[in-house]
Amino acid sequence: MGARVLVVDREVAARRRLVAALGQVGLESGEAADGLAALYAVERQARAGAPFDVVVTQAALSDIDGIKLLALLKGRHPGLRVVVTASPETAAATAELVTRWGGDACVAHPVEPERLAAEVRDLAGSKGAAPARSAPAAQAAPAAPRAWVLVELDRAVEPAELRAALAGAPGVAVCDAVRDERFDLVLRLQGLAAGELEAWAKRELEGRAGVKSHESLATRAPQPPEELRGFLEGYVREHGADPEYRRVESRAAAYLVVDVHPPALADLYVRLYVLDEVLEIDAAADGRRLVLLLQGPDSAHLRRVVGERIRPLEGVARVRELKVVPFDEGGERGRA
Repeated sequence: MGARVLVVDREVAARRRLVAALGQVGLESGEAADGLAALYAVERQARAGAPFDVVVTQAALSDIDGIKLLALLKGRHPGLRVVVTASPETAAATAELVTRWGGDACVAHPVEPERLAAEVRDLAGSKGAAPARSAPAAQAAPAAPRAWVLVELDRAVEPAELRAALAGAPGVAVCDAVRDERFDLVLRLQGLAAGELEAWAKRELEGRAGVKSHESLATRAPQPPEELRGFLEGYVREHGADPEYRRVESRAAAYLVVDVHPPALADLYVRLYVLDEVLEIDAAADGRRLVLLLQGPDSAHLRRVVGERIRPLEGVARVRELKVVPFDEGGERGRA
């Protein structure tokens, strides 16, 4: 039997055409409709001792884009060959990203199945090709406990002074002003022991002049399915210190509180974790919400990400967006 190839494409007809062409040149194929399904398929075959040798994926997938899928695959299975297909308009930029993340080829649409199948056959059989093998799992240090607190302020108080006071409170790592229909501040707490959140909120917020109400979100360590855990570990090991994913004050930012259907939480965590715009993501302890911090070039870009990349994902029930703003922006408070 020839090399094994996984075809990742949103369109069933396109997948089937390429699978048929691959069969004609003696290659065995599997199919996946999106990035998450591809990760499961690659890991399942690797564990079964019949790994894929090549993955052919679209750059534009419905969940994890092709470049991030490439990074996840290479982080876990360095010997796996990955080919990315892209539109003519984006092919040049995509080719640069494919090279940067260690991919093997970028092919512009329209894709001729027979020609691509021949290229994949040559790639799979070229010197140095190796079956995908699981990289050893990284032993990550346990993260310090975190929590999020949304704070509504009394309209009569001076918000900048209250923000400064709360930013200096014990346990507060971040205090951002936000524009929302209710809340004015988002606080990220770090290092509180389990069970201390309620006592912290009572001590620091209840009875404090200017604080009208608050909502606390304890978090828990997310537990992605075992098949996906290795991909995240490899991704963090290879790219976790990338300066592109650090907070930049001059760029637009927003917090999202995403209500999810509990059975989908682990898969959604993986899909959202690898979005370029996501700087931080936590799973709420209730198992029904995710909390995200997004960053982008401007607010319009973030709105598109929320509307096109996050809201449509299966398992997302509701998205609440809290835009980060300075208190002195146009003389406005945190709310529109």
